[in-house]
Formats: sequence, structure tokens, C-alpha cells
Amino acid sequence: MSEPKTRVRGQLVNVHDVIVGERLRALSHEHVTHLRNSFTKLGGHLQLQPIVLDPHMRLVDGAHRLEAAKQAGWSHLFAIVLHELTPANRAMLEAEANLVRKNLSPVEIEEVWRNHYEPGLRVQARARQLSGLRQGSKLRPQRATPPPRLSVAVAAKQVTGLSLQQLRAIGEIRALSNSLAAAPKLRAAAGEALQDLAAPGASIAAARRRVAAARREIARGAESGQASQPTSTGKVALERALVEAADLAQSLSQQTGSDFEEMARHSPANRDSLRGLRTSLTHALANVVAIECRLESSPLAAMARIGTEVGALHSRLLRAQLAQTRDAR
Repeated sequence: MSEPKTRVRGQLVNVHDVIVGERLRALSHEHVTHLRNSFTKLGGHLQLQPIVLDPHMRLVDGAHRLEAAKQAGWSHLFAIVLHELTPANRAMLEAEANLVRKNLSPVEIEEVWRNHYEPGLRVQARARQLSGLRQGSKLRPQRATPPPRLSVAVAAKQVTGLSLQQLRAIGEIRALSNSLAAAPKLRAAAGEALQDLAAPGASIAAARRRVAAARREIARGAESGQASQPTSTGKVALERALVEAADLAQSLSQQTGSDFEEMARHSPANRDSLRGLRTSLTHALANVVAIECRLESSPLAAMARIGTEVGALHSRLLRAQLAQTRDAR
């Protein structure tokens, strides 16, 4: 017997549009209460696992999550919609829902996390921080307590089945495969690793080892060619610096940046460390600009031109970041 063809799409749905028919099992009120408490910990309209629907909005899986959302006063839920299914009966359709979730590839899982869950958690974290600040302004310091929060690492594991470290590793491989700053051999290795991760059940550790092996091969090539090509080591060092800078920018634009912000917000020592990071990055940028200027016939004129470019780009990126923070409020 051939397996049913399945096409999957994720979307937000109105809880009142979902059709709940006769279920194989009765609802457990205790489980509904547990889920509702979990939703409350998340601090907003974000469930740890989507419900599953057929193309006609009939509920396939997630009756407890749907009921918990309704009791919590939610208007919408994130759902996986299954298309092109040809099951023999309702029981097979419900079993198919679990099968679909298990058959998502690491790349697909990371994409769902990056595009839906991680941004939602980031917005909720900022909302909780603002709520805590407002409470702190009204109460005496010793009485003000920060609102409860769900650890991002715990949420990642519960949502996807992968650790936060694994999700970030997939994101880094994806970014490296598209990075023009990376050495061609390294970029190709990352692309092959990403292709491997497109298969359900693929080993994330093996993909990371493939990329690490490419890095080592590039380094060995630099060492072996040093005698005959004195500039090869410098070339590889420059390529490595480009990769590391691109990786750092990518990391700070994702969850790592949010982690730094949260740590610095609650600790003066961490805020000093953040200033130190900014100072170090400023020195690094100044060194790079100085090298560029010395390559020009008129270094001072080049400094004015490059400085204008850097300032304009910095202002544009900073405004975009602050606009995101304002929208989150």
C-alpha cells in the first residue's frame, strides 16, 4: 500500500474557525490546565507546539492545545495544515499528524524556529522586561519582582526537539553557505552540509564536522604553501577574519544579541563588558579603515570618503534596530 502524499503549510488560524469533530479520546481537563499554565508562562499568543488541521480546517491533532488557547482568551493559534492526504479513516489521519512532525528535516525545523518561534519569544521577552520596569517604577525596589519567563533554551527544546545550540549551528551553516566573505572551499562545504541537513533525521554533528574539516584543510593549505608563497598565510588569515566577522555579525543579529541585552540589563558588570565589546569592535573597525586608506594615493581623502560610508551604514542599521525595539513595545 503506497503512503499518502503530504504537503505541509504553517499558518495562523482563528481558534473559532477550527472544526472539532468526534475525537478518539476525551479531553483531559488536567492536561488542558497544564497547557494553559504553559501558555501563561510564555506571556503571549505563542504555543510550544502547533495544532494540526486538514485542508478544511478540521482538527487533526491538538484538541488540548486548542481548548487551552480558548480558555486563555486567545484569538489565534499557529497550525500545521496538511494537504493532499488520502487516509482510509480519521484514526489514520491523526496518526499521520505525528508522522509529519517527526519527518521534518533539521533545516525545516530551524526555519520554523527562526521565522516563527524565536521572533515571538524575543517580542515576549522585551514585553516582560518593559512590564518589569513599569512595575519597578511603581513599587519599592525590594518589592518589585521580574515577571516569570520561559528559558529560550527550554522553549527551543520543547518546540523543536533540538537544543538551542543545535539550532544555532544549523543557522550558522546556512549563513556560511550564503556568505560571499567565506573562502569558496568553506562556502561549498557549508552548502553540502546544508544539503545533508535537508533530509529528515540528518546528523547535525556530522554537518558541523564537515564544515570544521574544511576549515582545517584551508589552514593546512596555508601552512604547506607558506615557503613557496609567502603571502598565502596572510590571504588565509584575511579570509578567516572575513568569515569570523560575518559569523559574529550574524550571531549578534539573532538570539545571541538578545541574550547579551538581557544579561546587560540586569547586571552593571555585564553592561561594562558590553561597553568593552563595543570599544574592541570600534578599534577593529578603525584598523580596517586605516588599512584601506593607506592603499589609496590620498589617505586623508580616502578617510573622509570611507568614513562617510561607514557612518551612513551605521546610522541606517542602528535606526532599523531601534525601530524594531519600538515596534515590540
